[in-house]
Amino acid sequence: MSSSDHFNQLIDRFETRDDSISGFANRLRELGIIVCSFENLTSSQTRPLTLTGLTISEILDRAVRQNPGYQWIEVSPGLANLFPMSSVLDSPAPNLRIFSKGAWRLLNEDLNIGEFGIQIYEEFGGQDGPPITIVLQNTDLRSALNAVVGQLDRLAWHITGRPDAYYLSFTVAPFPRSSRERAP
Repeated sequence: MSSSDHFNQLIDRFETRDDSISGFANRLRELGIIVCSFENLTSSQTRPLTLTGLTISEILDRAVRQNPGYQWIEVSPGLANLFPMSSVLDSPAPNLRIFSKGAWRLLNEDLNIGEFGIQIYEEFGGQDGPPITIVLQNTDLRSALNAVVGQLDRLAWHITGRPDAYYLSFTVAPFPRSSRERAP
């Protein structure tokens, strides 16, 4: 599927228990769409939401309308980011040239995510993580995170929390089923 076709795919019925950025992103990932997200937690109330007959792009557009100050972009075919217009993700990432190093170790030691107030929520276990090779030059933290997940099969990053207390987690997005099978 080309990049333009991927996010123009129709979803017959989209339901989320929570209309926050994480609510939208989590539900899309459950449907097999790889959406990386960053959400500053607030005390605002969220509510369930049901949408029918929209494309993935239209659902992402709705997410940003429901959550002012956020945007989404298609990073590469099949990979979207849903994130604040201004955040720690805009911070410059160090220039790196690393060959076959564990992803979690690379995030902590080489990208120094702790300096950005981010810590990894270790859901997969293992101190090092799967080996990756990465070359970064003149980029930001968001692009660096995309470069990491770009090497990990069907994995999406997501960050939630408050400044200096963010948690980075990873979720595997299953292979998408047809839109008719997606209805709960």
